Amino acid sequence: MSLRKPSVRAKVVTVVVAVTAIGLLGAGLLTHAIQSQQIMDDISEDFDQEIGELQRLAVDGVDPETGEKFHGAGRLMSVAMERNVPGTNEMFVSYLDGDHQQSNPPTAARVVAQDPVVQEVVTGLTPQSGTTVQREIDTEIGRVWFVVVPVTVADRQEVGAYVMASALDEALEAENSVMRTYAIVCSVALVLLGVFAWLVVSRLLRPLRAAPPPRA
Repeated sequence: MSLRKPSVRAKVVTVVVAVTAIGLLGAGLLTHAIQSQQIMDDISEDFDQEIGELQRLAVDGVDPETGEKFHGAGRLMSVAMERNVPGTNEMFVSYLDGDHQQSNPPTAARVVAQDPVVQEVVTGLTPQSGTTVQREIDTEIGRVWFVVVPVTVADRQEVGAYVMASALDEALEAENSVMRTYAIVCSVALVLLGVFAWLVVSRLLRPLRAAPPPRA
């Protein structure tokens, strides 16, 4: 038993829907990649801004309690954290000589401060450490991107670590939600396009079907 070949109408509709689907898929993936990268760039810019503010506070800032320069890394980080209001997906944690000192918001203590990767980076700092360390970790709230900034004060051997973190999966969730909506809308649009294309092609082919066959 031979299979029935697809009709011209079916072939035309399939091509139209397939080409449209490829275009929508490409546009969606490209948009998703651009938006996701923009979110990552925004997080990186926020980190750079926070690092710059911390460095300026260490160089030019004064302790609001004494009116003098900061005499310890712990007090410097405490003031810095008091002045920072975490964004929706941001977390700040401070350490002094490897020991957890303060967290903002408090949930950061569980998510970031207790993470073994963060603790490994922090305990590896020395008074000579001068560069920031960036890593990504998997936590109970998903992926978290964190930056550890070494903090020291002149004439003091104590080593501070100021940790800034951002919940990547939570930050990207809004974009992922938009893409899910986009996929649903595109699916409905493709179904409607298929129906519309079927009706249009049927109408265009009607004269050909009604025409008498050519004489031999």
